[in-house]
Amino acid sequence: MRIDWKRLRLVPFAFLGVLGWMLVDYVIRGPEAKQKQIAIEKKIGAISDPKASNAISSGRGFKTSNGYVARIVHTDLDQDEVEAYYRGELEKGNWFYIKEEVILSNRRILYCNGGNESAILALPERGTAKTYEYSLTISWGIEYGCK
Repeated sequence: MRIDWKRLRLVPFAFLGVLGWMLVDYVIRGPEAKQKQIAIEKKIGAISDPKASNAISSGRGFKTSNGYVARIVHTDLDQDEVEAYYRGELEKGNWFYIKEEVILSNRRILYCNGGNESAILALPERGTAKTYEYSLTISWGIEYGCK
């Protein structure tokens, strides 16, 4: 097998081009993305967890085009109580119910706020143990059906 060295000389230029594009993208859209991320972190912080529930971990991340903040909670409340609690809390913050779906043994209840932000309450499928973990995630720029 013969290596075409003339073509391989272009690889560093292609790499530098991609790296340059990423840098320009971050400089142009990065500050706005950071502000959107701060805004959703404040929104999830304003939503308290139901009594008898404890937040056990959280996570966050963003790029220049989208981001998320998630909180994982442990509880022994009935799933209907948890769902009703968050529905009330989210509706107070001008979020509205869109749909419910089951993905990978999790019931995902989707809420939107009229922009490109979404909130997802992920509960285990019904019939699980008395104590369980669920998550609440707020994201921006990720297409879940909110427009």
